[in-house]
Amino acid sequence: MNRGDNHGEMLKNVDVRAGMDSVLDDFVNKEIEINTLCGHFEGPGENGGAHKIECSFPIPAQYVTIQIKEKQHLQVYEIYYT
Repeated sequence: MNRGDNHGEMLKNVDVRAGMDSVLDDFVNKEIEINTLCGHFEGPGENGGAHKIECSFPIPAQYVTIQIKEKQHLQVYEIYYT
């Protein structure tokens, strides 16, 4: 779920990846290509909006990475998975 207070539209151009490989801290300001791309959210989001990104196929994973590809901070309120 996206932040509810304001600036929900900042949630855009987000990739979700899943897999067995850890992502190290040296990926700040770099595009992550580790693990399988599960989905993409083009956006923009909305205040308090629930935005669903579903993998089109099962991905065995120990790690899930969410990366915003804009020059902004990724701020989400909650993340659900099933």
